[in-house]
Amino acid sequence: VPSFEMVDALDQGGAWPKLKTLLGANSAKEIVLGILTPNAEQEEALKKEPTWVTEAKAFFLSTLGYKLKTQGQTRPSIAAEIWRVILFSEFAFDSEGYIPASLDTVPKVDEGAKILVYEICDELRKHLDRKDTYKSIAEEVEEELALKDRARGMTRLGVRDTFAFEERLFLQRFVDVAVEGQFEEAWSIWESRRKSFWLSQEDRLEEWTLAVRALELLETANRLSSPQFSSLSSIIYGYAMTWRQLDRHHREMEQYFNQWQGEHDGLDILVKHARAGYLKSIEALQSEFVRLVHAEGWPATGDQLLWNSRIFTKIVNPLLDAGERVAYFLVDSLRYELGIELEKQLSDKLQVTSQVVCAQLPTYTEVGMASLMPDAESKLKLELKDGKLITTLGGNN
Repeated sequence: VPSFEMVDALDQGGAWPKLKTLLGANSAKEIVLGILTPNAEQEEALKKEPTWVTEAKAFFLSTLGYKLKTQGQTRPSIAAEIWRVILFSEFAFDSEGYIPASLDTVPKVDEGAKILVYEICDELRKHLDRKDTYKSIAEEVEEELALKDRARGMTRLGVRDTFAFEERLFLQRFVDVAVEGQFEEAWSIWESRRKSFWLSQEDRLEEWTLAVRALELLETANRLSSPQFSSLSSIIYGYAMTWRQLDRHHREMEQYFNQWQGEHDGLDILVKHARAGYLKSIEALQSEFVRLVHAEGWPATGDQLLWNSRIFTKIVNPLLDAGERVAYFLVDSLRYELGIELEKQLSDKLQVTSQVVCAQLPTYTEVGMASLMPDAESKLKLELKDGKLITTLGGNN
């Protein structure tokens, strides 16, 4: 005698009334998800009513074009087979059928069920209460089918996130095209991967972050490879506006590299390539800078350019004379590009301005700090004594 719910299910969709009733499902997707990852109520309902298995076999044959092979009559035994066939089917569909011959005999669903398979896999990876189960089973299926080795050399992986080994291949592909200078393709790969299911693992995300930082440096170094400036002031402002990005990208890449604990030969190669590109560009800039210093002398001249030794006189003193309260910080070895980062952070809450100035040579701490002191413009002197350069301010060492 059918229950009211089962009769009602017949009216709602015609087929699979027992599955719809036991699982509280209204669609083929919901039925499959209920069998693969049931909640407590669904699990209990399937245990109490074992006759659902016969209907499930007909359901899978009709909706997926797949005939169950297991002789098991329990949900776990059936779910294990369906997990395997659905995951491999998504992988095969996404690669557009370009899979190695050794995988041709692995069971998969009919082509007509592709959209349903995609929807099921998307749902499994999307929800927090299913993610861990998906990750564990996908890794088991990948190992069982030896996909990492058998799919080696595949050129079409699609864009979906079925198995963990695919993310490794995407990362290697990213490295290869970045090293070859195909930056647009590298960025395209990253855009397709940045929301990857497998990047929810911290170690995987760290590797991709390092790879992206190296790409930023490599691309910037490639773009800024031939410095040509007409004057000393132009190269100073050129660095302040544009070339400082080289140092910023280099700093960020090295920070991530030092924090990285993984092992990936391709990443090591990419980082070395990015370092070489950075050194080539920055050395070219340095040579251009030295050429202009030889031609014009130092400090640079220009209406907008201050010297370090004039900062107190030109900026701090007028504020003090006007009765303003002034806090004057002297910070040693803060690179210009880091100063700009500090400006960006402070400007969220405060009114901030930055100004390019010429440092006092030679630029080591003792001279740099002294050049920022009161009266440095007139009283700072560098004297040679016993073969050493002595810094004095108003006659005091």
